[in-house]
Amino acid sequence: MPSSNDDTAVVRPWQVLAGSAAHASPGSAGADGARYALLVPGRVEQVVLSESGEALPMLATYTDHRRFTWRKFELPAADRPGRAPLTQTVVVKAHAEDAHAQTIRINLEGALARPVRGEDEPPTPQGPLAAAFDPHASAALWRQAAAATDGLIHRHLELVNRLYDDSRAEDGRMFWDNPGGGVGAWPLWRVIEAWREAGMADTAAHQRGDEAIVRLSRRLARLLNDVCHHPRHYLTRDRRVLAAERVREVDPACVRWLARQPGPAGRRLVDRVGAKRQAMAVVRYETADTVENRVVRDLIRRARAECLRVLERCGGRDDPGEAVVGELQAFTGLLDRLERDSPLADVPPTGSLPRPNHVLARDPRYRALWRAYMDLVKRQQQRDRTWRWRRRIWAESCLLGVLAAMQRLAPPSPAGRSPVLMRPGQQCGRYLDPRTAIGRFDLPQWGEGGASVIWLDAHQLAQYQSISTLPERLMRLCPDSALLLRDRRRPDQAPLRLLAIWAPLAFDIETDQLQKRTTELAVELRQIPGSTQVRGLLLQPNFNGEEDGDSDAGGDGHPNHGDGLDGQENGGDGGNGQSIPPWRPPQVNRPRPGRIGIESCLGLRLPMPVQRGEAMLERAIAEMLIQ
Repeated sequence: MPSSNDDTAVVRPWQVLAGSAAHASPGSAGADGARYALLVPGRVEQVVLSESGEALPMLATYTDHRRFTWRKFELPAADRPGRAPLTQTVVVKAHAEDAHAQTIRINLEGALARPVRGEDEPPTPQGPLAAAFDPHASAALWRQAAAATDGLIHRHLELVNRLYDDSRAEDGRMFWDNPGGGVGAWPLWRVIEAWREAGMADTAAHQRGDEAIVRLSRRLARLLNDVCHHPRHYLTRDRRVLAAERVREVDPACVRWLARQPGPAGRRLVDRVGAKRQAMAVVRYETADTVENRVVRDLIRRARAECLRVLERCGGRDDPGEAVVGELQAFTGLLDRLERDSPLADVPPTGSLPRPNHVLARDPRYRALWRAYMDLVKRQQQRDRTWRWRRRIWAESCLLGVLAAMQRLAPPSPAGRSPVLMRPGQQCGRYLDPRTAIGRFDLPQWGEGGASVIWLDAHQLAQYQSISTLPERLMRLCPDSALLLRDRRRPDQAPLRLLAIWAPLAFDIETDQLQKRTTELAVELRQIPGSTQVRGLLLQPNFNGEEDGDSDAGGDGHPNHGDGLDGQENGGDGGNGQSIPPWRPPQVNRPRPGRIGIESCLGLRLPMPVQRGEAMLERAIAEMLIQ
């Protein structure tokens, strides 16, 4: 394998490069979170992220017109805290059998920063620096996008944690994949139900007190207050220089110190105390600086940060009358007082996760706090590790939204009873196990004999077997999932339609690219051969939460050109004499279109959380696949 980067390139997952066009520098990836992939020769078997040791997910393997084999690996996103947009360099190593690992550096430019809070937050520029810091008044939009992404990750983790927590409390709701407890399984209807409940994590769930930090505050507020005011102490010893009359105990180290004091040789040690009449002695005293108290101190710090995060996300600071908000505010005040005025105020928090000692394992008071501490650390580490793969979290949330929409379109289908396998921890941003297989959705009213819809995940597309395999060119475009419409009277025939779905986490803060991306996909889909009618659905987030996806107005206030999808299947002019409009960046503060229809591809901006756009997804799937 060559030692240079001349045979690698950074591309969009659906971008198809031919032969020599791929011989380029890896370059930079940015665009406020849009998904990017690393294109490498086919002899590369694995690409590993040097920082964490994670193997990058492989999206596709394909052969170009010169019979060269290429592979696409999905790149992670920037995960540094701070203010966006930021630039971060990631280092990956490409491994092949016939050569040493090749190191590739990739710049992530214009990236979304992980939100920071509390004492870690950098100061906001004041005075003349403020104008230079925010020349286009877009800093607030970057912060809103980061907060929306943080809420997306929070809701997805609430979904997974709620499934596992409820199943531990109630028997018969799930089963384990192995005795060690690796993967849990639930019927599809139960997962969709939990997904919809997770969408209300900022409203109804918060009011009911389903937040983990709310449950912790109710369970541990009194215990935490008691431990902080009456902590465990232990007797320790230290060496200090004291007045000679206060010396009660010495050890060899104290004698050596005294022997080094100035004075003629041969003098007695007692005469070396000098004019100051001081000597080093052993002092015994009690201290609260123990492992268990450092854990409690770190628990206070983490719980306070979690309370502030939940209050900020829910906007509850200005509504102290609400019960749950009042509880969190009271708990935050208690933590502030304990951190400032309790006997543990001078105890430093633990710098790393310690091993539990006898007190943490056996003492009833500290054992309860240790369990709460481990649960809180687990959830925070889970959220921090997931931030790097937030693009895949968005894709998985949209995937569940598609399944929820299909369940509404075909409610009596056997797909609702299909087992969905979920991992308790993320694997490169995915909690859905790749072995999950969903049954068919039945549409008895479609056509003369009815139809069925089959859902396929990205990795299942290449494995799908029917009377004719799916086009290889579609595999190169790396869709996140697909829906296949089949005639129930002709199960031995190729699918009638295929709806490929892409879900890039792209906020388009500086430049609106929804129409550009939709056009790129429309051009590629038009070149896919075969008897199956291939259509595309592009799902981008609208972090403002407004349901503008059903608007027929474009960025200039006029109807979107090329929105007549049925009349544009066989040509770039849409069958009505109109050509595909060229893409132009919108002006600052221009209204952005929430719906772009070009040829056989539809671009939508879904509100965040995705659960609010379930009806939009249902209409889009009905329009693009069923009608």
